[in-house]
Amino acid sequence: MIDQIANIANSKAEKSRTPTVRLPNFDIDKDAKSFPQWKSRWDTYIKANKLHTIEDLEERNERQMGDLKAALTDNTLRWLTYREMPDADRSNPEMVIKQMEDHIKESINPIVAVIELVTMKRYPNESADHLNARINEKLAQCDFTGVHDIRDYIGLIATIQACEVQLRKRMFYDKVNTHAKAAMAVKAEEQATSHSKMLSDDAAKVNAMSTYKKDQKHDR
Repeated sequence: MIDQIANIANSKAEKSRTPTVRLPNFDIDKDAKSFPQWKSRWDTYIKANKLHTIEDLEERNERQMGDLKAALTDNTLRWLTYREMPDADRSNPEMVIKQMEDHIKESINPIVAVIELVTMKRYPNESADHLNARINEKLAQCDFTGVHDIRDYIGLIATIQACEVQLRKRMFYDKVNTHAKAAMAVKAEEQATSHSKMLSDDAAKVNAMSTYKKDQKHDR
């Protein structure tokens, strides 16, 4: 009888240690765009397995950090090793996740996110809920901090979207952030193209004249 009670107790203890929700995996590069969804699944995992109820702070952080590292890919763990942050934050799962979120925000150009948002197309037979979820996911990547003139911002987005790939790249590299600067970049590119064509035409004329003179000498 005692052995049966002990077995039941051990069985219950084992079940309590068995995760009730699957640990969500994450890669800092491949899964960057779906970070909000991963974060939501991570929060669900923590609550479902009652890891947030551990009273001792050190033990709680240790348990959560162990599971967090198990969820991260080798590539992400390497990134974490070289990421500059206070030593105390490395043992704090909330701070580590905050560092991941900050890194992802730094690596995503908010203007690109806005362009992708406004040019988004509905998939064939896509449900309204799925479309709305994709829009919200992209909205989460858009940073409108510092946007005070919506008219200027829309002009900036429209100008960048209308340009060819190489000019877009140059504007992103130069961190063009106003409609006026974008318009100047387009004008400068137009003038540079025109000047280059003029030089090419002049060179062609010089070559043609040189060939003509040689032919004249040959005829004599």
